Amino acid sequence: MKRFLNAAMILGVALATTPAGIASPGRVTLTNPDWNITLTDYGYSDFMLDNTPGFEGREYLSGEWGAAVAYQVEGRPAVTPTWLEPRFIFPDWTTNSNFTVVTPIEQTATNAEGLPIAESVLSNGDLRVSLRYEILDTVVGTPMGTAAASSAGNGSELHSNRYVLKQTCTVTNISGAPISGLQLFQLLHGLNAQRGQYDDRVYAGPFGSMSHDVTLSGIDYWSIGAATAPSGLEDFLAFHASRVPSAFEIGHYGIEGNGADDHAVGKPSDGVHLSIEANWQGSPYSSRQGTDWFQPSNRWVSGAQRWEMGNLAADQSVSMDLVMSLRTGTRVDAGTEVRGGCNGGAAFPGGVDFEFSQVTQNGTCFSQSARADQDEISTRIAEGQFQAFSFPTLSGITQLWQMQFSGTSSGPIDLTFAYDPALLPQGFDPQLLCVRQFDGQAWQNLGGVVDTNHHTIRVRAFSLTVFVIGTSNETIFNVQAQASPSLAGSTSGAAEYADGASVTLVATSAPGYVFVNWTENGTVVSTSPSYNFVTHGNHQLQANFVPVGEGLAVSTRSQPASGGSTSGDGVHDSGDSVTVHAEANPGYKFSAWLLNGTPVSSDPTHTFQINADQLLVASFKPFYTVTAIPEPRNGGEILSDPAYEPGQLAVLRARANPGYTFLAWTQNGSPVSSDPTLRYTVTGNRTLIASFVANTVINATASPDHAGFCTGAGVQEPGTPVALMAHANPGYIFLRWTENGQTVSTEPSLTFAAAESRNLSAVFVALPALACESPAPGTLAFHWPVGANGWILQESATLEPDSWVDSTRQIEVVADRNRVVVVPESGKRFFRLRHP
Repeated sequence: MKRFLNAAMILGVALATTPAGIASPGRVTLTNPDWNITLTDYGYSDFMLDNTPGFEGREYLSGEWGAAVAYQVEGRPAVTPTWLEPRFIFPDWTTNSNFTVVTPIEQTATNAEGLPIAESVLSNGDLRVSLRYEILDTVVGTPMGTAAASSAGNGSELHSNRYVLKQTCTVTNISGAPISGLQLFQLLHGLNAQRGQYDDRVYAGPFGSMSHDVTLSGIDYWSIGAATAPSGLEDFLAFHASRVPSAFEIGHYGIEGNGADDHAVGKPSDGVHLSIEANWQGSPYSSRQGTDWFQPSNRWVSGAQRWEMGNLAADQSVSMDLVMSLRTGTRVDAGTEVRGGCNGGAAFPGGVDFEFSQVTQNGTCFSQSARADQDEISTRIAEGQFQAFSFPTLSGITQLWQMQFSGTSSGPIDLTFAYDPALLPQGFDPQLLCVRQFDGQAWQNLGGVVDTNHHTIRVRAFSLTVFVIGTSNETIFNVQAQASPSLAGSTSGAAEYADGASVTLVATSAPGYVFVNWTENGTVVSTSPSYNFVTHGNHQLQANFVPVGEGLAVSTRSQPASGGSTSGDGVHDSGDSVTVHAEANPGYKFSAWLLNGTPVSSDPTHTFQINADQLLVASFKPFYTVTAIPEPRNGGEILSDPAYEPGQLAVLRARANPGYTFLAWTQNGSPVSSDPTLRYTVTGNRTLIASFVANTVINATASPDHAGFCTGAGVQEPGTPVALMAHANPGYIFLRWTENGQTVSTEPSLTFAAAESRNLSAVFVALPALACESPAPGTLAFHWPVGANGWILQESATLEPDSWVDSTRQIEVVADRNRVVVVPESGKRFFRLRHP
């Protein structure tokens, strides 16, 4: 968190001090439920931030994600590697770029998963470079090579987070002459990278064909000591290419602690970026080409690849795809009863707390949570994560966790999973929930202890694999569905369900047919192809279809199927006005009607004129609620929206009422933020408490009231410093501060932090009367009020402030009265009392 704030301030400075001739680039932030990345017009990024609950704003990328090109126009000198981005931000340094912006970067669309797509266009007069970015949901992640290509054996890999960034770079020759030797370079530096490797092995899984990986990894020092990560978080950041690189290097991006390369100001004096600029020509760069493993004693680490893009005739183009991926886990050190958490811990829906009874080798605990619909579950089964469920399901959405540990452990592992109560069917008893684990061959019921107040289930396992939330309900019902006529379409969703489970049946028409309705025992129960209901018994349903005949067919679908229902299917004459309607299920909201993947209406009720067969898809998005409660209720108010889509930025503002001060945001008793304005990316339902405390009232009075006065009192915010000062009126001297009759301090200045209201009294005493009492020749006797013991007599020849000299004689008590008898020093004729 701290590192992000510093980088953000540096970003502001960099923008304000951009050199003349270098335009401040435009930026766009692309986000998904797990992370977000900010890209400039030139395809450069310095900020890739965590969206994990509890770690929002934590950095993965702090410089740099940047590309360069090299080429030769016929009849002209070769152009050495030239960066697209004119200025790197952190560290801040000007590059050799001569590119300008043709089309600023902007989000141009969203894909079928509702994830953002952005594009920009650059040019330097010879080349036009079009950059396209799209965040993709791979569901199961893409393999990240974690062993160097030169290492023996089959190597190793780690599956990434489910969301990846696809970058497509299209280079067009606009020079008017042939271009030869076009090369493309990509540089990556992760903020926390302490080691890296290049791997070219082929691994199974999404984007497995993009098998040329640069993977950087390291522990985030700023996360060490967090409640769920006492040993910190470990980040893995990679980019993947399908082309074989002609050069690559894993090496420095500056050197930590040497002053010049402190990763804050100025261009690093050593590193992979210099190898790119030199194109690995000459010493020392030529010797670094092909380095596939690097772990320096001091950070920082980066990696790069170079690809040969060939020759381009005038106006000819060539394209290349890259994929950026990441994965974060919780570092676990060897020991007994080792505790931590993943995904923000069990205080957040989808999070999990763990306790290893014995860790014998350090490692990292990884967990990916998901709200999986039937399509996602089928994808995960096809990828080999687990087998089809052998138990009754609870609803159309299954909450699951895929966990693994890279170290070694022995003995049981206690796990506390945070379930999402919004996924439970209405009226379902949470005490019937259980956790099931896939052990590699079959599903096992682990049972579990349910805490309905904190929405958690605690279980004991002996390995980390895939876990799902299920039900221990022994009452099982059979839901059957069939198409009528049988060749007119198909159905899905029929299975055995536990009592109280949510069921979603989907009817899909075959070519030449259109869906009409669902019936049970001859009674129409739904006119939507997606039929959702809670089961308390056996069901035998029929999806009815009719031939299209001479008319035009209108068919509707829900995406996802559990998101809601649709109506309006039927056969119409050309030119008819047709109305379709979408209705969201609980936990979802309608997004748009899609025709061939393109939005045609954002209104749930869509009317159009038909002139061809149409399949309209109603897109629904999960609907998360954010509940914010002031505590105490009269302490303040909260300004926020009650509901958000996944990936949206939630902004909650706490405003204290008169007499109160905002203290902190908490969730389930755990601190979240001390900033009255809380911003985070929404990934699930959440209940937050805004804690307020009554302002402290500090009263300070003089005693007696005519003897002096006090400053510094008043209403204070809790925790703020209070500085009280007692001022004596002429003829009086400050004695002490008291509270409830007890002495607090004998100093006129009293400082403390405001924690509660206080009533303090500044006690003053009158100056003693300096009177002679029949002294012996040459002596003086002075009297003062009882209780002034310990005061010191001062004497002076003049009344000037700095001329006073302490007498060596302390005040003494004589016969129930205070008196001192002194022999004045020569020339000393003036006397006063001073409290030590």
